[in-house]
Amino acid sequence: IGSGFPCYLTVHFDKEGRRKYREGMAQLIEQANEIYRINPCSRTQRLVSCIRNTISDIELAQRTMKD
Repeated sequence: IGSGFPCYLTVHFDKEGRRKYREGMAQLIEQANEIYRINPCSRTQRLVSCIRNTISDIELAQRTMKD
């Protein structure tokens, strides 16, 4: 089934807001990956996965919106 379209990214963010959000997520994933390299555990792995999914949602919203 899945979570559906990430409408919060189109309702609450414009193109610039999504760009900034994606930049923040990119910085966060670098930090999470570093933590995972130091101490691999399922919790950190899930965190990295969630951040990746958020970045994918942002990219989907960017492709969909014409703003």
